[in-house]
Amino acid sequence: MQFKQLISALMVSALLTFSSVANADMLLQTGIAEVGTTTASLVKKFSVTFATPFSNKPVVVVTPSHDRSSPSGAPDTFAITIFSVTKTGFTANVVRIDGSGTHWGQALFANWIAVSN
Repeated sequence: MQFKQLISALMVSALLTFSSVANADMLLQTGIAEVGTTTASLVKKFSVTFATPFSNKPVVVVTPSHDRSSPSGAPDTFAITIFSVTKTGFTANVVRIDGSGTHWGQALFANWIAVSN
């Protein structure tokens, strides 16, 4: 896939909840996972299943995203660690790290991208 095509695909996928771009050499998938809230747990686990399984185990990058329904957003800070990646999906942990407690009430999301050749 040409770099210009990849950038175009990423720009388009940013507007969608889920997208997939494929050619003979590479498969790219993106999405937004709803992590939700937690009231008592220090760590919350979430999993994503890819719409199209990869032929090889992909590289996955995940970033937290605040509750999009809140106009000003919440000042919470989160860290996400991916601990399992397969050809069909991944599982990650999310934890609040801003020192304001161990739980959160906002509807947290996780933006992700997975790429494999």
